[in-house]
Amino acid sequence: MASLLQTTYLFAPNLPSRIKDHDLWSMFYGFNVTNINMSAEHEILCSTKEGWTRLRRSDSYMARIEFSDVVQAEEAFAIKNLRFIPNVSPTVTLKLFISTNLAAPPLTKPRFLTPVPSNMTDVLLYTLMRPFGRLFSVRLDPQLGGVVQFWTEEEANAAELAVREAYSHTSRIQLQTYDSNEGAMQGASSVLGCKNEDASMDFTAELGSLRAEKSNLVSLLEASNSRVRLLELQFKDGLEEAAKELKRLKEAAEHDERAKIRKDAIIAEISRCRHRDARFCQWSNSAALARFTLVVEEFENLTYSETHALTFEGIPWPILDNPLLLKSTQSDVVTWEKVEAFFGYVRGTMMVKDYRKMIEKVHRLFHPDKWHSRRFLDMVHDQELRISLERSVNIVAQALTPLWQSTKDVNTSRGVGGRSE
Repeated sequence: MASLLQTTYLFAPNLPSRIKDHDLWSMFYGFNVTNINMSAEHEILCSTKEGWTRLRRSDSYMARIEFSDVVQAEEAFAIKNLRFIPNVSPTVTLKLFISTNLAAPPLTKPRFLTPVPSNMTDVLLYTLMRPFGRLFSVRLDPQLGGVVQFWTEEEANAAELAVREAYSHTSRIQLQTYDSNEGAMQGASSVLGCKNEDASMDFTAELGSLRAEKSNLVSLLEASNSRVRLLELQFKDGLEEAAKELKRLKEAAEHDERAKIRKDAIIAEISRCRHRDARFCQWSNSAALARFTLVVEEFENLTYSETHALTFEGIPWPILDNPLLLKSTQSDVVTWEKVEAFFGYVRGTMMVKDYRKMIEKVHRLFHPDKWHSRRFLDMVHDQELRISLERSVNIVAQALTPLWQSTKDVNTSRGVGGRSE
């Protein structure tokens, strides 16, 4: 079924000024967001003491979130609408709209999906239900299971029938209307009652098993002192296994914490680089040279670590392309031809001695030995990104070698081809 969205944008109005774009980048991580723009929703006039009037922006902001395609925008709307923005205190609820006219949400009744597997997530729930209709909202409720809301009541009714037909022969999955009256909730109560009854039966059986095991152990202990010593040895082995398992769990928790720190650092660094590159409003070859000079200085002075991530956007690639239009996963972002085109432009704009100094500096900057000595790639934990960075660095180094060699072979400044001093 076609998407209700007509564009790849979502809009979030009435955001307080303390909400920054990196908060929204973090919230929509994993949804292929290409750009987030925040601006004051309106301007007001106020008078000064001198009688002049000036414009002053309001305290609330409108965010426009752009996705790579409509499918990603629709999924993000259903999953993230009316959710708390993470890592913000006091909490702020994100209210999303599909257009700037801020139309009211649908009045359809929610449906709940039961039973729900223990490993179910919001994303999996959306993927499971989207083929049956256009979704306004998906949620996981600890009591009702999966709660979904469609854009229209007709789609919701059709989805109930479609789910019943699709899963009638393979499982007991049902999609039912959620209502606050007693009759409609009896179905949910019976489901919960069955779960509680099953849990009670399991507990009784487990309790009987534990009592039988205790009686058996007492008999064995009374029968033989040698058996007691054997059990003590087994108990000691159990403690050692428990200690190993505790150590493994602690290491896993530390690994997850470090992974979260690295992910947050990557998001923050990409946001910083985009802010920096956005200052070059009119992109041109001269803007590419100015940005390259700025990023080279940053790259030489920064120290990269888990809390300050090395990203594709933070490396001074000698190319003329607009960095805001590039994707680090593209295989043709950095090529030999693009590097030659960049320095071809530089050679025509610089004095000869300045051009030779730049070639020498960039040749050292991208030399593989320097990258190995500073262990840049060791701090990149994403395998795909690490391979992309290593390939691009080698291309730049290989393209610079003949340019650097030509400057060494020239005895006078005229042979380089740039402007003479």
